Amino acid sequence: MRCDEIIQLLEKKAPIEYAMDWDHVGLLVGRRDKEVHKLMLVVDVTEEIVDAAVAQNVDMIVSHHPMIFGKVDRVNDETVLGRKILKLIEHGIACYAMHTNFDTIGGMAKEAAAMLGLQNMEVLEETASSLNVQIAGGHSEVSDKVNMPVFSVTAYGNCAGELLDSRREKDTLYGQDIVMTGYMALESTGVAAVQHREELSFAPGYLAGAADYLQELSVVKHAQIALEHGSAVMHDLSETGVFGGLWELGEKMQAGMEIEARNIPVHQETIELSEQLEQNPYTMQSAGSLLVVTRDGNGLVHRYEKEGIHAALIGKVMPGHDKVLLNRDERRFIEQPRGMKKVKGK
Repeated sequence: MRCDEIIQLLEKKAPIEYAMDWDHVGLLVGRRDKEVHKLMLVVDVTEEIVDAAVAQNVDMIVSHHPMIFGKVDRVNDETVLGRKILKLIEHGIACYAMHTNFDTIGGMAKEAAAMLGLQNMEVLEETASSLNVQIAGGHSEVSDKVNMPVFSVTAYGNCAGELLDSRREKDTLYGQDIVMTGYMALESTGVAAVQHREELSFAPGYLAGAADYLQELSVVKHAQIALEHGSAVMHDLSETGVFGGLWELGEKMQAGMEIEARNIPVHQETIELSEQLEQNPYTMQSAGSLLVVTRDGNGLVHRYEKEGIHAALIGKVMPGHDKVLLNRDERRFIEQPRGMKKVKGK
């Protein structure tokens, strides 16, 4: 098959017209009439990739990220790009890129999602627009030093109204309710059901139900409802679990708290999976839950329930600095999680 015939097939799936204006897609190096017997698919055209293509007698490289970005004013062996272009030409290897035109049709996202087992996906641009959020940029890459998917997001913005300094206003927070949305260790329960399914002695259907909890990790709507209810202090739970989140919330407010352990919402699957894995559910990753400080905890819980979000009133803000967990007649202190530094800020 000739190079131009392959290009015709690729552009039928992802037309060049779909690419962003700044992008460099299409045939970047080589001849369209080149006969192609061996083709290499890559994410990035590195020097190592070019060397491998030469060693393996590859006729054409199809990459996701373009090898050439911007103006090229010289091609010589003094630059990385120059050396790659020279070697490709010298060995008659064509190089074709399909970048944002492929992204536009959901190609890379769908392939990655299938590999990761992701479900219920939404277009990021549409999701961001619905929240009045602009996407400034993005990047993806593959490294032989990383053996699992890693996602990193940086977000910034400004406050629409007056920012509450919870330390300065802590006297007004005393006696207010602490509400928790979602369920304890929701994230860890879903992850365990996926990553440890071979070692867990549960029926596949039971684990599949637990794995579905990974679809319930967004707390955006939880926070929006809290703001509408007049709540000014909230904290999302993360890698240090419920105990870590409560401790950090208290440090931010420079206040104490009393928490009823029996009121902290938890799924039965979480209890059973954590027992088999010998982990403490109170310290397991708990994305999907939000701690909210509010004057009307019962009213907020009722509002959440109307919106189909599970929530519970779990305690109150107290004077002092003691963070106390109550379990019937037992009292214990919530300690600073290992590895967590003292919190400073608002």
